[in-house]
Amino acid sequence: MNRIPRVVRLPALAWACLCATPAHAWAQATTALVSQFRGEVKVLKAPEGTELPVKVGLRLVEPDRVDVARGSRVVLLFSNGRLITATTPMTIAPVGGEGAAEVYARAERALAAAGQATRPDAKSGVGRPPPAGAYPLSPASGSAVVEERPAFAWQPQEGAETYLLQLRPTAGGAPLRFQVTGTGPWALPDTVAPLVRGAEYAWTVVALPGGRSAGEERFRVLDAAGLADLDALHASLREAGVDPEGDGLFLVAMLSADLGLFHDALAALEKLTAATSEAGRDPSVDLLHALVLERLGRVEEARAAFDRAERPVG
Repeated sequence: MNRIPRVVRLPALAWACLCATPAHAWAQATTALVSQFRGEVKVLKAPEGTELPVKVGLRLVEPDRVDVARGSRVVLLFSNGRLITATTPMTIAPVGGEGAAEVYARAERALAAAGQATRPDAKSGVGRPPPAGAYPLSPASGSAVVEERPAFAWQPQEGAETYLLQLRPTAGGAPLRFQVTGTGPWALPDTVAPLVRGAEYAWTVVALPGGRSAGEERFRVLDAAGLADLDALHASLREAGVDPEGDGLFLVAMLSADLGLFHDALAALEKLTAATSEAGRDPSVDLLHALVLERLGRVEEARAAFDRAERPVG
C-alpha cells in the first residue's frame, strides 16, 4: 500500500505543531477542545490577546479567553474529561470535579493520528473500488463494531436476490453460514451465539446460485475496555446535557475513530460537516474525516477531505 508522502500543510490558524507534538505532551499543555459552538463566540489567545474565530476542533490553552455573546454557547472538553457548556465569557483554566479523562486522551490520540497522515495519491492503490459482483462493505477490514450481533451490508450482484454470508473467527473455529436476501443491513440472528468481545472475525458474501467470493473483510468486536470508554463518553454527554447527535458529534467522532469504530466515526463526521461551514471547522476536523475515509477504503473522498484541510482560511 504505497503512498506519496505529501504531508498536509495546515493553515496558520491550525493547531501549532500538530504533527510534531506527541500525544503525552499535549495532555500536559492542552486545557480544552472546542466540541461545538452556537452563535457569536470569539477566542482571545494568550498572552497577546490575539482574536481568533472559534472553530470546532480548536485547542485552547490556559489562560486563553472565550468571549460568549448573550444567547450563544460553546461546548468544551477539558483535559480531565469534564464537559462544560459556557454561555457567558470565561477564561480557560483547569476545572474541578471528576470526568472521563480517558475520553480526552483518546480524542488527542485520534487527532494526533489524523495530523500525521499523508494525502493518498489517486494511483497509490490505497482503498479500492469494490470488484464487480457481491462484495462485503460493512464492517470493513480494520474496523471494529460495538454490537455482539453486528449488522452486515454488501454490494449487490446484478440479478441476484439471495446470498450466502459466511462468518468465521480468525483465531480458528467452525464458520457460520447464512442464506439471506437483499443486501443488508442484516444483523446476526438470535439463533446463534453472540460474537466474542475483543475477537477478530472474517466474513465473505457470494451470490446464489453459483457465485464466487470476491474477497473477505476482517473486523473485530470492541473489547470490554473500549466499551467502557464509549459508555463513559455517553455518560459525560448526558451529565452535561450535550446531545451526541448535535453538540457532541465531534467528541463521538474522535472517540469512535480511536476505538476503530470507523463506520460510526464517519457517520458522526458527515453529520458534523453538514451542520458546520468550513470556516467553522478547524482543519483537524477535515484531517480526521480524511483519515477515517481512507481507513474505510474510500480514497477519492479521503483526498477531497485532505484538500479541504489544506485550503487557505478566508
